[in-house]
Amino acid sequence: PLAKALMATAARPDAEEQNLLTASYECINGLISSSAKDSMKTVKEMIPHIIDRLKASIQKTKGKDGPNVSTHILVQALLCGTLQTCVQKLPLQDMQPMMDS
Repeated sequence: PLAKALMATAARPDAEEQNLLTASYECINGLISSSAKDSMKTVKEMIPHIIDRLKASIQKTKGKDGPNVSTHILVQALLCGTLQTCVQKLPLQDMQPMMDS
């Protein structure tokens, strides 16, 4: 529930203000990094949501320019960092079904 609330916070329209966006993803990464083995299912379930957000952000920036693009690039970087944290935390056998999909 906490990771879900942080993801919702990062998606708020005012998330760019006061470093809320960055802080939300840093907290998510901290939760994932320090999660116990019994939380691996939750970490694994987060991956499709992170990828969906990343895809949506990439679609919004295709062929565009301007101040909103820099925000989307920041979001993409934060999502990639969170995805990397998930991949590093999960055992290989949990990751294999998601590879190349």
